[in-house]
Amino acid sequence: MMRVSKALGSGLVKCVAMAAALVALSTATDARADAEFTATGGKGSIEVKGNGHWHINKEAPWKATVGTTTLAKDKWALSDGSAKVTGVPAGDAKVKVYVCNGDQCKNAEVTVKVQ
Repeated sequence: MMRVSKALGSGLVKCVAMAAALVALSTATDARADAEFTATGGKGSIEVKGNGHWHINKEAPWKATVGTTTLAKDKWALSDGSAKVTGVPAGDAKVKVYVCNGDQCKNAEVTVKVQ
C-alpha cells in the first residue's frame, strides 16, 4: 500500500509542476521572430532587436498602434541594436519594423501583444 501512495504522490507533484509550467507559458509576452528581427511586447512596452548582422534603421518612420493610440517615431528610443517604446496601452499592437543589413533593408508590419 505504501508503494501506491508514493507513486500517486510523485505523479501528483509532476502534474502540479506541469500545470505551473503551462500557466507560466500562457502569461508570457508574445514575441514575433523573423530571420532579420525579433519583436517582443512587455508590460506597457515593445522592443525590436535586429538578429545577426541586421540592425535597426533609425531613419525610418517607426510606429506602433494599439486601438486608437499611435506612438510615432518621436516616442521610440532607437539605437543600432534595438528600437524601444514605452507607454504602450495593453492589447494587440501593430508595429512597423525597419531593419537593415548592409545595403539590404526590410520593412515589416507585425502584431505584438502588450500587457
